[in-house]
Order: sequence, then C-alpha cells, then structure tokens
Amino acid sequence: KIFAVFDAALKRSFTLVRELTPEDLIYMTVDKLPWYVKAREEMVKGVKETGSPPNPDVLKYFKATGYSTSREDPWCGAFIAWCLANSGSEIAAKSVNMATAARAASWKTWGEVEVPVGAWEKTAIPVGSVVVLRPRSGTTDSSGHVGFFVEADGDKVSLLGGNQSDS
Repeated sequence: KIFAVFDAALKRSFTLVRELTPEDLIYMTVDKLPWYVKAREEMVKGVKETGSPPNPDVLKYFKATGYSTSREDPWCGAFIAWCLANSGSEIAAKSVNMATAARAASWKTWGEVEVPVGAWEKTAIPVGSVVVLRPRSGTTDSSGHVGFFVEADGDKVSLLGGNQSDS
C-alpha cells in the first residue's frame, strides 16, 4: 500500500511540474534529444576543417565556450558544448561548464554513469548521450575525445561529434 501512495504522489508531482514549469523538463525520445538533433543538423552541413583560414563554424564552436583561438585546435569538446548551448534546452545549456568545455577531458565529470569498454551492449545508452573516450595509451598530447553516442557493436562505439576525421 505504501508503494501505491508513493507512486500516486510521484505521478501528481510530475503532472504539476509539467503543467506549471514545463521549461524545467527535457523531453527525451530516441534520436530526439535536442542537442543530438542540433549535432545532426551540423553534420548535414558538412563542417570540415579548412586549415588557413580556419572554418568559421569551428571557430563558432570555440566561441560558445569562451576558448579564444584563431586556429582549428582540437574541437570535439567545443562542438559538444555548442550543441548543448544551442539546443533550445535551458537546462542543457546551463549544465555545461563553458570555462573548460573546449577540452574533451572536461566532459568526464558531466554525466553520472561510467560504462567500461565492452559493456556498451549490456548497458542501455540512449542515443545522444555524451560519451568521453580516454586518450590512447602512450599519448600525452591529447585529452581524449568526446561525442554523442550513436550505437555500439562489440568493443566498438560509433559517435557523432566534431573533429572526427577533421570534420
């Protein structure tokens, strides 16, 4: 009986939040996370590194983080930050630490779940989740890579992100 009372109260509280402050909700359905939709829009544009002069879209991603550059530095973190900040979700935009968001490693503390290599298929990872890959062993000039989860196949994961094959 106590679970029925709790369940009813939880449903009522959710209904009140939905009715009174819908802007506090992030509606999530597969392939419909607002930041993932934004990332797909950028992918369709075909943003590629151009060298000198740098691609204005890449600089736009950095500008969203406050990281000042006039080059196409590694930009995967900046891309993720830009997508979240421009997704139309105030909660998503406010969740990003823009002071450090340009670096992939800064995203390690953004989420709540760590999924080890090989456990991807055993874990229900929603499409559009932020995934951080650690740097390859033996490298010291990288903070890893960050992107949005697309799918997993065995020990391989597909991500949608910036600075993947220079695009």
